[in-house]
Amino acid sequence: MFLECENNEQLKKFYETNGFSYFDTRKTNNTEGNELLQYYRFI
Repeated sequence: MFLECENNEQLKKFYETNGFSYFDTRKTNNTEGNELLQYYRFI
């Protein structure tokens, strides 16, 4: 399973607690220049 989320401490903690592992960051194409964190989990 693959997901992307905003760089938010609560989200990161939630996904890592539920077995997801961080593997990369992707910049979004919006004007704010936000980044999305990419996580994966084998199911």
